[in-house]
Amino acid sequence: MIGIGSRLRNDDAAGRAVADRVERLRLPGVRVRSIDQLVPELVEDLARCTRVVFVDADPVSTSVRLSPLVPAPAGTRTTHHATPGQLLALAETVGAPAPRAVLLAVPATDLGLGTALSRRAAHGVRVAVTVVAAMARACGHTAAGARRRRSPGRPLLPRPRQLAGLGSRR
Repeated sequence: MIGIGSRLRNDDAAGRAVADRVERLRLPGVRVRSIDQLVPELVEDLARCTRVVFVDADPVSTSVRLSPLVPAPAGTRTTHHATPGQLLALAETVGAPAPRAVLLAVPATDLGLGTALSRRAAHGVRVAVTVVAAMARACGHTAAGARRRRSPGRPLLPRPRQLAGLGSRR
């Protein structure tokens, strides 16, 4: 799981807040990275994964959104930052199979300078942590760290209606 964002731009830190909380959960089989931006050097980490969840703030979303990702070659090469799809394509370019990947978007309303999450982003962080934990269980990771075999009919990702109920306020 890779949490992306700047800790100095309020809600932009949502992806990193999710990473911090998921890391504290110590989910078996889940490696966590918390970074400012995606860089080509992450391809080495991706090459060791079969699945990856990118978590990032999204100023367009009004709720947590889960989207599948596919390798997407860059139109122009850059050395300083990349999109998740570009990293997946780069992994394939250097001979590593791209892992199955999703983007978990957390709603963001305030990207100004500061270190506080808005109420919407803070709620989205809680929901996103729940989604990552559910995905780890769905992939067959148990509390003992052993890998269970996932039954063929069992989805990799939560179904949309399952996602809607995760982390709801009571």
